[in-house]
Amino acid sequence: MSGQTLVISDPRAVRAMANPLRMVVVDELYRRQGPATATELAELVGLTPSAMSYHLRAAESTGLIRRGESTDGRERPWLPAAPSYSLVASVESDAVQRMVLIDSRLTPMRQRMEELLAARSVRAPDADIVYMVLRTGQLLLSAEEVGQLQDRVMDVFDEFEALSADRTEEGDFRRGRYMWSIVPEKVQPED
Repeated sequence: MSGQTLVISDPRAVRAMANPLRMVVVDELYRRQGPATATELAELVGLTPSAMSYHLRAAESTGLIRRGESTDGRERPWLPAAPSYSLVASVESDAVQRMVLIDSRLTPMRQRMEELLAARSVRAPDADIVYMVLRTGQLLLSAEEVGQLQDRVMDVFDEFEALSADRTEEGDFRRGRYMWSIVPEKVQPED
């Protein structure tokens, strides 16, 4: 663990988490920072509880989640193994393993972007748009300024994650996913 973050770098664990359904339910457990049953998580992604249990056991084998104790003698809930986690490429990883890691995050986001763009294609051109599909740009910053930018963005994410932590998808609340990345134009050894 790095501070409060569980770092997973074992290539087998990273491959096990490349399944988009597993990523969704693991992210949900970390968002909640509390228990959820296989039945509850199955409803989130449209699986049967038994199929969800299979995916949860696979995620458990990576060390990202753990089983809790049953409070009613029936179904045991699942819990995050730490306050936060990070999947990273190991020193021994090859190009394929690094692509698996990247695709484990990009593929589900790409699918959501495609769905949103398809839904927008039938709307009037001047319709209000709430969700940003993708924003790209360029910055010319020092290493210190990159660190400051990352800290400020993470503070905003932390603020809104805390705000949404105890909410459910009822009423005006809708789940949204975000992705943040800042990468150099030309990768140097120190990057």
